[in-house]
Amino acid sequence: MEKVNRFYLPLIVATAGVVAVVGLTLGKMADSAVLLTILTWLIADILIVSPLVYLAFLPKPVWKHIRDLDSLTEEEREYYLAERGKNARIEKMMKRYSRSGGDWQ
Repeated sequence: MEKVNRFYLPLIVATAGVVAVVGLTLGKMADSAVLLTILTWLIADILIVSPLVYLAFLPKPVWKHIRDLDSLTEEEREYYLAERGKNARIEKMMKRYSRSGGDWQ
């Protein structure tokens, strides 16, 4: 999921769709019809296209990657617990602003 979000892929797909819709309909339809077509594209993007973009980057099949905590080895359990305790957003923010001069940690 981080790959998709890091490169803003759903935003790029949505924007490209809006540009394509405007390019294809602007001279051929009334302004209100163009706006309705843009709205239709955005709804289709939210409900269909963006979930398919995320689905394309999920490991296949997903259920094989989901394991019960009881069946993990000791190393896997330690890794899982360490990863569960991390918050990637906060760590990224703390790393970015660690040299800001404040001692607020």
